[in-house]
Amino acid sequence: MKNLPLLLLVLFAFQYINAQSDFSKGWDEGYKEGYCYNKYGCVAPVPPVSPVPVPGQDNYKGGYNSGFIKGQSDKKNNELNNSNIQTSPYAKSTPLNNDSSQALQYWSGVALRNEQIANAEKQRSRPKFKMAFEIAKEAFEKKDYWTCIKEYNNSSNMPWYDSDFEIITAISCVEIWEQYHYEDYYEKATKLFKKAKRHGHPQARKLLEELEIRKKKTNDK
Repeated sequence: MKNLPLLLLVLFAFQYINAQSDFSKGWDEGYKEGYCYNKYGCVAPVPPVSPVPVPGQDNYKGGYNSGFIKGQSDKKNNELNNSNIQTSPYAKSTPLNNDSSQALQYWSGVALRNEQIANAEKQRSRPKFKMAFEIAKEAFEKKDYWTCIKEYNNSSNMPWYDSDFEIITAISCVEIWEQYHYEDYYEKATKLFKKAKRHGHPQARKLLEELEIRKKKTNDK
């Protein structure tokens, strides 16, 4: 019994080291993926040393998400630094003359820069969308349908979609409709199944047909 505190300390240290190891592995993979996301032929630099994980996120998934965000941030900073060194096609101090080719070059540069900014904003929202999907999946597996729907609604304004996300949210709406008889959730489920169908989900058509059958049986009662 005298050695019990020491044994507990050793076990705690062992668990902490394992957590740190899993977090660091996730951090390294996430950083490389984030740095090179949507960049073909990209070679990611050596990831920086992983930070101390936040309690509850000290696992591979937490490390991957943190590393992904850091990788994207570093890539953005590098691109901004490089763009500051180069001469912008539309940041000239001399005024434009009436030459159409010069005006075309100017506005082409503006359009390109606006597109780059829009793409950067889109990439920054990607980890948030993935995290919302993961939370929704866990909630769905626990039959916490309200949380699943909430996470989908919170991420629906992001420029991303996932047909599996749409399917589990639609099924969650069906469960609430059948349990509480909220007709608006039947409508939401129908729309989500149709959206998943447009996005190519292989089970969407069958699930939509099954929902229509259930609705008919409900009306016939």
